Amino acid sequence: MLVRVLRNLLGVVLVLLGVAMLVLPGQGLLTLLVGLLLLDFPGKHQLVVRLLSRRKILSVVNKLRQRRGSPPLTA
Repeated sequence: MLVRVLRNLLGVVLVLLGVAMLVLPGQGLLTLLVGLLLLDFPGKHQLVVRLLSRRKILSVVNKLRQRRGSPPLTA
């Protein structure tokens, strides 16, 4: 229970930082995506699929996956 609360709290912080980085320098979209992945809310899967359908976000995620030796995601 405590782990779930802390995970959601971290997700909210990352989402807020991601929104700020959309205006400020930084990886705003990627930070938003990671924050959303940590949160638990209804419709999360559909939102993640829509975000990953953006070519730029998918390419960044695939670069990170390549560094870890994971196969790339497909659109």
